Amino acid sequence: MRDTTPSNVSKNMRKLARKRNNSNIVWQREIMAGNSAMGKNLLFTAYDHYKQSLNIAKKTFLANKHASKVSDSLIPAIVISYLNICDLWGKQNKVMARKGYLCEAFDYLVSQIQEPNLNGELQQQIRGGLGKIYVEMIGCLNGAEDRELLTARKQVLMTL
Repeated sequence: MRDTTPSNVSKNMRKLARKRNNSNIVWQREIMAGNSAMGKNLLFTAYDHYKQSLNIAKKTFLANKHASKVSDSLIPAIVISYLNICDLWGKQNKVMARKGYLCEAFDYLVSQIQEPNLNGELQQQIRGGLGKIYVEMIGCLNGAEDRELLTARKQVLMTL
């Protein structure tokens, strides 16, 4: 059983904060390594770093989403990771892959906002992330079936 005396609660809070900070540092390193690789046109390497950054961001989010105080970078890290992958696909003119990742990002955030007991600050972060992803979708999706997809996503946004 956990010791919940005030000194141990404080110590546990400090450990949790250090763990979050370490995850954030590792995420930032992966993003920077991906950006560097992309700048050198090492696209497979960039993809690996961006995928790793996305995995770190999602794990950090899942570990902290029910905390009473959440970092203001939980959702932006996920959104940035997804958008970097989308930019990578765009650079290669792989439109379907880009669309797929945009839809995946949107659907992931929608599934997370439906999670019970999320605090209001985190819900706002998710709504902001959904808005950014939706704007990217508008710029990327343009065919008839894409308009249906956008309309469906817009309806989802209207219900949140």
